[in-house]
Amino acid sequence: MLGVDGAERELVEAGPRAPLLSPEQVLLFAWGREGAQEHERQIVDRLGIEAILVEEVRADPAAAAAKAIESLGARSDRILVHFDVDVVDFTDTPLSENPGRNEGIAYEQAAAALRVLLASPALAGVTVTELNPNHVEEGAGSIERLARDLAGALPA
Repeated sequence: MLGVDGAERELVEAGPRAPLLSPEQVLLFAWGREGAQEHERQIVDRLGIEAILVEEVRADPAAAAAKAIESLGARSDRILVHFDVDVVDFTDTPLSENPGRNEGIAYEQAAAALRVLLASPALAGVTVTELNPNHVEEGAGSIERLARDLAGALPA
């Protein structure tokens, strides 16, 4: 969406303009430099993409989410929340594609942040990615819990 070098041309040109987004329209939430690949860190640094670090979200998920909404609100009328399930620590709740251990944030921290983000009047949409049902513990109800929490956080 940012049209960075190496991006698939078909995806870069999928919308009414290319690139679809400018760097100031993006905020990385619960981002950790150590969890990113080197080329991703370079892009974030080069483009000056704002990030609220994973440590800040761990410390106070609701306050970090409110900070994100405030920051984005100064630049945009609408926000899209893109929830990459890989941000949830696999040892806490195994939902994601990435079975990394002791990485990311606890499920409850993610849910607390999502409640704030999805309650924003500026919310235009939400996407969920990297959910892998094959990694979910049998009988744990983790996918159902995620679905209930997401639905419950959306405005009526």
